[in-house]
Amino acid sequence: MKKLTRVRLINWHRFYNETITFDQSALLSGENGAGKSTILDAIQFVITASKNHFNKAAHENGKRKLDGYVRCKTGRENKPYERTGFVTAHVALEFFEESKQKYFILGAVVDSAVPEKEPTTVWYHMEGLPLDDRMFFQGMMPRNIDNFKTANKQNLRLVTKIQTDARKQFKNRFGRIDDKFFELIPKSLAFKPIDDIKDFVYSYVLDQKEVNIDELKENVRTYQELEKILQVIAVKLSKLEKIKEKHREVQTYLRREKVYEYYIARVNVVINEAGITSESNKIKQNELKMKELSEQQKIKEQQKESKDKQRTNLKVELESSEEYRALQQIQGEIKGLRENLERLQNEKKSLNVEVRNSLRKAKILLNYYQEMKPSKAIMKFSELLNDYIDCFETIEDCSDYANASYLVEQLLKEKNGQAEDIRKQLFELERTLEEIKAKKSESKQIIQRLEEKKLNYPNAVLKLLHAIKSEFLKVNRSIEPRILCELLQITKPKWTNAIEGYLNTQRFYLLVEPEDFDLALSVYKRLKEREQLFGVGLINTAKLEKYEEVKETSLAACVTSESIYAKYYVNMVLGKVTCCDKEEQLKLHEVAITPTCMKYQNHVVSAIAPKIYEVPYIGQEAYKIQLEQE
Repeated sequence: MKKLTRVRLINWHRFYNETITFDQSALLSGENGAGKSTILDAIQFVITASKNHFNKAAHENGKRKLDGYVRCKTGRENKPYERTGFVTAHVALEFFEESKQKYFILGAVVDSAVPEKEPTTVWYHMEGLPLDDRMFFQGMMPRNIDNFKTANKQNLRLVTKIQTDARKQFKNRFGRIDDKFFELIPKSLAFKPIDDIKDFVYSYVLDQKEVNIDELKENVRTYQELEKILQVIAVKLSKLEKIKEKHREVQTYLRREKVYEYYIARVNVVINEAGITSESNKIKQNELKMKELSEQQKIKEQQKESKDKQRTNLKVELESSEEYRALQQIQGEIKGLRENLERLQNEKKSLNVEVRNSLRKAKILLNYYQEMKPSKAIMKFSELLNDYIDCFETIEDCSDYANASYLVEQLLKEKNGQAEDIRKQLFELERTLEEIKAKKSESKQIIQRLEEKKLNYPNAVLKLLHAIKSEFLKVNRSIEPRILCELLQITKPKWTNAIEGYLNTQRFYLLVEPEDFDLALSVYKRLKEREQLFGVGLINTAKLEKYEEVKETSLAACVTSESIYAKYYVNMVLGKVTCCDKEEQLKLHEVAITPTCMKYQNHVVSAIAPKIYEVPYIGQEAYKIQLEQE
């Protein structure tokens, strides 16, 4: 006898992760909506390899669909499904064959990418194994179809999307039962009292006459589509009638507009004709005035010509007079002397103003220098300033300006020398200030990321991580790549620095699922030269299963992870490193380390640089420590 012993339901309606155990016979009881028919539908969904007989136990005309079970359909308008995004569901039936004393499993995996698209389903058969969490989960996530095939490929006897192939395999495994078995299972679920023995015989004993349901469905669907098309056409016709009416109104307005334009043009013609007549009269009047003015101009020109002749004759007489020529020369010299005197007086006023301003500034500058810490350059400049002030305060005549000019030259020379030194110091200070500003800006960005609980990694690591995420999104990969340190937790704080220091840049290696490694590698290969992605590690997780066990004395025993692949990798790297409390114990092992980060490897003792481990990356509290440090 083959007994159903357990049923495993994952993401099946409101069963998120449940295992139901059966022993001999079983009774399912509960209130309406408790999930009785949901369990029976899951069993018949696998055994019959059919998606068309849901909810028969609750209602013989049940209309539930597979995507409603996988996404947990609620019926609410604002949230029709409980589960969104990419969803994977598992239904697995565990049987025990008493004659052979061994288990076998029949099951189905369903992937639903979007609610609008029919879910993808495969049925499978596994022999000789009871149910196990690792068959269905990778970490905390249910395995999708591809991941499930990869993880269980050694135990799978059959994996198929074809219902007939699945039924054939299941029928053989149950003992070559009759094909009618697959029709009677859904009928038996639609249980009701046997009121009519004839109806019972026709329903469960005799074969029913087949009706081409698909053709009927297609006819109904075609009718519904035509009905929808007619409704759309009716709406369009209504809108076209409105458009036609609007067109007639527009034509009427256009005709009126042309009539109005004609009236306006005709009025403009009449107005323009009146204006032309008025302007013609004005032109005639202006022509008469111009004729009168032209005659007056001729008289004036004759008078001017007569006056010019008189002026010319008088000028000739004056130029021939010696007294007139001498007078003109004296007047010219007087004019030049007055202009020169005025220029000199202006220069004198300007010079006096500048001297007073210069003396005021010199006294302020002298007081400033006298208050400064004395140096040879400062003392020399102060002496020159004193001489400059004394000289200009005692100037009495022009002969003293020569000495004052020399003092100004010396003062300017000394001042320019000091100004050059100050410019150099200022340049250095400005450069230092820019460096501080840049570092401050960088620190602000780092603090902002840390406050968002995002650690700061090397740019090359982040570039490759984002590139792989984008590629995974294109091919609908639900599991994203992760950075190794984000997946680790240190269980013994005493060894935190040793773990951080020994892993060093390996903390930033990227980790993907085994089936995603080749895709991630192709992204790395394509971008490494263009983006300068050198030194970033990509872990091949498919080669790590042999590192499941580690010694309790190893550094790997101080680290744990919810990701089995992250743990395997840490076991590989740190499993060979022995923990020693004292430096004297290091030489007793091939590879060893102390809590103070003294490392022994290849018969060499070395101390790990503190700058490697002083900024932590491993553990949930790493971002808090980094934030406090920053």
